[in-house]
Amino acid sequence: MFKVIGLIALLMIGTLVGLVMFPPPSSEYQDSPLAELSLQPQLIAQLDGIPNAASLLWLPKQQHWLVGTLAPQTVLVTGSAKLAYLNSALSEARLEELPASGDIADLVLVDDHLVGISSDARLLYFELSQQSWRFVDKRKLIRDGLHHKTAGLVWNPQAQEFYTCEREGLKRCYRGDRDGKQQQSFNLSHASQQDQFTQYQLGSMTLHQGRWFVLSSRFSSLLEIEPQSGAVLQVIALEQSDTAQAIASDGEQLWLLSVIRQQPETIKLATIPLP
Repeated sequence: MFKVIGLIALLMIGTLVGLVMFPPPSSEYQDSPLAELSLQPQLIAQLDGIPNAASLLWLPKQQHWLVGTLAPQTVLVTGSAKLAYLNSALSEARLEELPASGDIADLVLVDDHLVGISSDARLLYFELSQQSWRFVDKRKLIRDGLHHKTAGLVWNPQAQEFYTCEREGLKRCYRGDRDGKQQQSFNLSHASQQDQFTQYQLGSMTLHQGRWFVLSSRFSSLLEIEPQSGAVLQVIALEQSDTAQAIASDGEQLWLLSVIRQQPETIKLATIPLP
């Protein structure tokens, strides 16, 4: 009897020592295999009642944030996406439907027009009517045929070009002109670990102070991309436990929109302290 008790005690002590010396990996966020550094986003606000949040955009003239949503889908019907207008205090959101728009995977501002992209690479054009954006047009950006769905969209005002990329596979990306016509395609590449890089799922994109960043939700990571060559310049892990859904720039700071895993209609807005 005493031998059994002693054996159990030894096992418990060994387990405790093992946990102290070799703690289990954190379950808060999945390890990013190519990350060169880690950053912890700084929480600014949390809002409820925004289902299917997928994109984030700062409107400098209006001085407020927009959140775009994916359209709800059933077997027979695809609903309409919505725009959430956030107040200046980031405490409330007003949702409005966008009939006939389909889903919105990402949003950019081109002069005074709002342009979104759907998962099948169609550009969605909106114009401002009084205090709300109204869907006006839809154009197909990619003519070569997609291998995977698209998710992110960037407008480069200096080059007067759109950039978008496929979420999976070889990470094929596309450039389009101001009228939404495809110009060329190119693949993103990592100098030393291309095999591991293919595990990264691409999503929301933004230009921040002249740098192109792409979000990978799968590893909660930021990828900095060189726009002309498609080379991955660096990979940054984001230390947070929620689903990293979208990134955006207000010109001064890079922002992250994340969705609480157990509360899919609750979003968090945080700033990313880039070095």
